[in-house]
Amino acid sequence: MDMPNDFDQLVRVAEAVIRNIAEGAGRWSPADSARHDKIARGEAMECAGSLDVLKLAKLVSAESYNRGIQLLESVVAMLTKMV
Repeated sequence: MDMPNDFDQLVRVAEAVIRNIAEGAGRWSPADSARHDKIARGEAMECAGSLDVLKLAKLVSAESYNRGIQLLESVVAMLTKMV
């Protein structure tokens, strides 16, 4: 595994969460807004998967992994309520 690529993937998917939330907030129809919130939720789940990969490859500390998962659980819960 290549450390920069693994971390780059995590950053890209985390940015996608933020961008989809922002795009959904800018939509006029509730259905279109909810669609972007659902996409953001899926991207947040992908972040968790990326963290799992980094943990298995021993590229992230247990403390960082646990904090990241904790934050992602909050984000996913928030987005679940929004859709």
